[in-house]
Amino acid sequence: MKDKSLYNIAIVISIIIFIILSGCMGTQPKGTPEPISSPSPSPSPIPTTETNVNISNTPVVTAYTPTAIRVTSMPNRVVENTDFTIKWEVSGGMAGNIDKTEIVWDFKKGNATDYSYNTTSMTGKTPMEFTGKLKIPNTSTIYFRAHAIVDGKEIFSDESQLTIYPEYTSGY
Repeated sequence: MKDKSLYNIAIVISIIIFIILSGCMGTQPKGTPEPISSPSPSPSPIPTTETNVNISNTPVVTAYTPTAIRVTSMPNRVVENTDFTIKWEVSGGMAGNIDKTEIVWDFKKGNATDYSYNTTSMTGKTPMEFTGKLKIPNTSTIYFRAHAIVDGKEIFSDESQLTIYPEYTSGY
């Protein structure tokens, strides 16, 4: 009888050890779980006996991504009276409709809405990179921001500056 009890206890302990080692029991993982994003499956046509059924135009709901705008490229050195380009990228939004985007600039530092000049406005769909051309006629420093209206929300990049050098400078 005693041997049978020891045998049963050994089996129970073996099962508990097996459960612990297999991961069925144990401590909770530390930290907050991160959501895993996966692409939404595309709708598949449903077989039907009816005619004129079109489900391929079913709208796909997309997740909101915060809108963002940033300058991606600007020249290191600009000479007065020469064309130069500034590139910027607009991203995010729910629908991602870029109703307007441009470079706004001035000869003095300013708040996002204080600039007197702008490049040609453009439109598009996020994410998208844009290029604006400028030509500054005199030696100075200009301050600028990329600006966009995405899904009705106005956004601005951080302020940047460029020094415009004279056409002819000795010591090149």
